[in-house]
Amino acid sequence: MTALTTKTAQSLHDKRCEQMRAKGFHGPLEVCSYPEDQCIESYAGTQQLRWVHCIKFCPSLIPWPDLPESRRQEYLVTAKAVLPEIVGEVFGECLTICAEMNALESWAAIGNLRDRCLEELK
Repeated sequence: MTALTTKTAQSLHDKRCEQMRAKGFHGPLEVCSYPEDQCIESYAGTQQLRWVHCIKFCPSLIPWPDLPESRRQEYLVTAKAVLPEIVGEVFGECLTICAEMNALESWAAIGNLRDRCLEELK
């Protein structure tokens, strides 16, 4: 597993968490602000144990190190699938940008492109 694959997987997870929180979801480490009357009642067993599930609760809205290994593996598989496409796009842009530059300008342009691509992964 490369560091780039792991970093990409972590970025995918962080982005998903950000998107879910923007939609009002919360994880187990956060306080729910959703009205209880909007939540779902559940019953279990013959004793009819009642509990309320918040419909805005997502158990995977936790930091990357706390994710179960199976969930981390799902993100890693996704990262491995998308990285070749990302690298191909970056390489294509590098060729276009560097075609008419000298070596020093090319290295500066590649550094700027790298920084921009890393920023997009955040």
